[in-house]
Amino acid sequence: MSLHSSEHSATQTASLAAPDRLPVTVLGGFTGAGKTSVLNHLLRQRAELQLAVISSDSEPVAAAVAVASLSHTTEKVIRLATEAGTHELRADLLLEAGRLARDPQFGYLLVENPGLAALRPVRHTFCLGNPAYGLDLPRRTRLDTLATVVDAGRFLSDFLAPADLPAHPDDADQALGTRAEVLAEQVEQAHVLILNKTDQATPAELAQLRTLLHHLNPAARLVEARFGEVDPAELLHTGLGAMATGELFDLDPPTPAHGISTCHFRDERPFHPERLWELVRHGWPAGLLRSQGLFWLASRPEEVMGWNQAGPSRRVEPVGTWWAAVPDCDQDPGFRRDELGLLARWHPQFQDRVNTLRFVGQNLDEARLRADLQACLCTPLEIGRWRRGALFADPWPRH
Repeated sequence: MSLHSSEHSATQTASLAAPDRLPVTVLGGFTGAGKTSVLNHLLRQRAELQLAVISSDSEPVAAAVAVASLSHTTEKVIRLATEAGTHELRADLLLEAGRLARDPQFGYLLVENPGLAALRPVRHTFCLGNPAYGLDLPRRTRLDTLATVVDAGRFLSDFLAPADLPAHPDDADQALGTRAEVLAEQVEQAHVLILNKTDQATPAELAQLRTLLHHLNPAARLVEARFGEVDPAELLHTGLGAMATGELFDLDPPTPAHGISTCHFRDERPFHPERLWELVRHGWPAGLLRSQGLFWLASRPEEVMGWNQAGPSRRVEPVGTWWAAVPDCDQDPGFRRDELGLLARWHPQFQDRVNTLRFVGQNLDEARLRADLQACLCTPLEIGRWRRGALFADPWPRH
């Protein structure tokens, strides 16, 4: 089914829980960015909070600081299928955070996420609650802040690393994605971005990096630090986890600066599979740093296609089914949950099918990009053929 409403449903349950839940701050960031330094600084500054810590990294945590509880877990991602969609969760956090939340002595929980791990499964773990699936963590904990630590001296070089380079040299056999994909996800999912090691970048590099981070995640707070020394008020009891945030496509593009700009593309018409394939292979702008979103092809009217480009890495795969292709969709609980929103954007010809793509680039020719994408859309004649059931040649890989 369509995934348009699943993210909203995944975060809605937590607001129904009791007010005395254990607050949680999660520290993410690429390996070597300084997560452990930030964590140790918080522990030294806020020892009175009776902090519990869950760490998945191997670096020493707070060796000289009294910690109420220190747990080590190994990341284990599981998939949970619900009527709102399929979500990835962290099984290790479900167990350990649930255990700590039941102990009244703890006043706050800090989670250090592995350097190569995504933040979205962590968000779902703390926000997706459903007694039918034995998930009561949102009723015992409150996700307060998702923070990502960014290495000011290495972020750009890692982000632009070759597409065939795995996220970590020792993980070539693991499906973790490229460095750029990991970095982009960690930045875009965060409430707070900690620009650490600012002494290792020039003023010009810092200015460019600030702009890039703001375009990757316009809603995030940006905090700068050296040696991981961050004011605890920026990360603890911020309340940012309770604030409703829209998808990146719903946010207004930030003001262009330092040659970096953002543009959005939206159109209900289907893409012609061959023309879009040729554009991606031979006409894709060299200055694109990040592009992502959903699209559909005239050859696959049932499939929601996901596009994900970070740095030189590109990934495309089916991520769901359009409601228009689901028999008796108006009787489906997932459809009825978001019926008003769906009907508000229901197109008389294409129903809920729509292309929504977001682009972040440097020295990007927005007018040219829009024109190229428009040229890949089906013409009225081709749409007529599509409505009559005509077949379209499709060079896109099948998964």
